[in-house]
Amino acid sequence: MGLHKSAGTKILQYIMKLLLITILLAAFGFSGSPEGIWLHKEDTSRIEIYEVNGKLSGKLISSRNPFLETNIEVLKNLEYKDGKWQGELYIPKKKRWVQAILEKKNNLLIIELDLGYDMQKFHLYRE
Repeated sequence: MGLHKSAGTKILQYIMKLLLITILLAAFGFSGSPEGIWLHKEDTSRIEIYEVNGKLSGKLISSRNPFLETNIEVLKNLEYKDGKWQGELYIPKKKRWVQAILEKKNNLLIIELDLGYDMQKFHLYRE
């Protein structure tokens, strides 16, 4: 009987440790999903990232840049692969979609674009 109690206690301790780790990770913002509203400080553009059918998309919800049209889709087909979000980003000025890799680090979203001839990085801040 003591053997079962000891094994049961170890399992309970293991489950409690997993639960504690999960709570701590959530409390410190280590969630991998970039869902929410993000701010580009240079032109104060705001992008909302949300889930659509298991993938993430994003739309430009506001901007002080008079040349940017709001309420348009600017991110699509984002899937989580190899620790980063990979998909496409729309460049309104060039009117084309490019490959994008997004990496969330707490309240910072680092976006790397593959322009075909060059790689470019910029970042957004969680609002």
